Amino acid sequence: MHRILILTAITACLALPAAAQTTKPKPKPVPATATMPKGDYECWAYSSPRMLLNFTVTAPGKYRASDGSMGTFSVDPKTKAVTLTGYLKNVMPDGFKTVYRDTNNKPTLSFIGTSGAEASFCEKAR
Repeated sequence: MHRILILTAITACLALPAAAQTTKPKPKPVPATATMPKGDYECWAYSSPRMLLNFTVTAPGKYRASDGSMGTFSVDPKTKAVTLTGYLKNVMPDGFKTVYRDTNNKPTLSFIGTSGAEASFCEKAR
């Protein structure tokens, strides 16, 4: 008789709907902070070098511009939009956007014009 009661209790627990059973919630993944890899970035526009735009990422969120001045950047992890301070902040006209992308393992900072076309880009050289 005791075994029948235990089996009945176990069967009743197994029959509970999933919502009634207590389980540990899975932790939500924490989005990785997007950044640009350290190194030199060489800039181009219309297949011509734009050496005054060249820069070096020196640490996460920091860069040294072609004139030697320092600046900062942040990359939105979802949209890949880049916010710049320092020399690179005002190198393009108002309304331009700056976007980070990594296509074919080639880290690139793109300057996008108001029409949506890429006006210039800077690829990681080494």
